Amino acid sequence: MVKVLAGVAMAGAALMFAPIAHADRTVTASQACAEAIPGSIPVQLTFELSCQNPDVWKRQGTPLGTEPMPAVMARAFPGSYRVNPANRWSDWVIPG
Repeated sequence: MVKVLAGVAMAGAALMFAPIAHADRTVTASQACAEAIPGSIPVQLTFELSCQNPDVWKRQGTPLGTEPMPAVMARAFPGSYRVNPANRWSDWVIPG
């Protein structure tokens, strides 16, 4: 019984001093754009998506930026990647 209690105490101490893990999170393309550039939505360019602010379209009539979404995500969230690289509308994984 003493060995069992000692084992439980050791396990409890190990858990108490364990580092806190930061989990990755998965977001949709729309959520990813909104987090990378607040107020933006994903817009289809020729071969890629781009995060665009619809308010700019209303004022100027044309999309302002044409930076591809992978470049935006790499700048805003280093280490992020698409769940399915072949699908430009795929969800994104953002490291925790």
